[in-house]
Amino acid sequence: MTIKAGLALLLFVATSVAGAAPFLEAGQLLDMWKSYKAAGQASPAAAVPESAFESYVLGVADLGEGKEFCGAHRVDRTGVLDVVGLYLETHPRNMHEPAAWIVASALGEVFKCKADPFTTLERPMN
Repeated sequence: MTIKAGLALLLFVATSVAGAAPFLEAGQLLDMWKSYKAAGQASPAAAVPESAFESYVLGVADLGEGKEFCGAHRVDRTGVLDVVGLYLETHPRNMHEPAAWIVASALGEVFKCKADPFTTLERPMN
């Protein structure tokens, strides 16, 4: 592959990724939340753990724990789902955002990480 062809390929990939849509937008996650909530109200057994809403939210929660938020794993799964569901219902302007960002934002508001004093201190210059 020539340098020119390699650069063209790199440029194509970079522009394709930069403009790529998220796998799931917050509006779609809100629809999943409404279905999950409705199924649970009809019959708690109907809101099976394998629901798309629950699976998505808990997956993002596992990935973000200790990085974007801290302590979400200390509450039961229903608490985590309710935090995200309430956030979705009360932030209608964010429905175009990636769903993962919404989950992290919701959990980050409730389960804030305490600052590590060693990472917030600046290193003295010699």
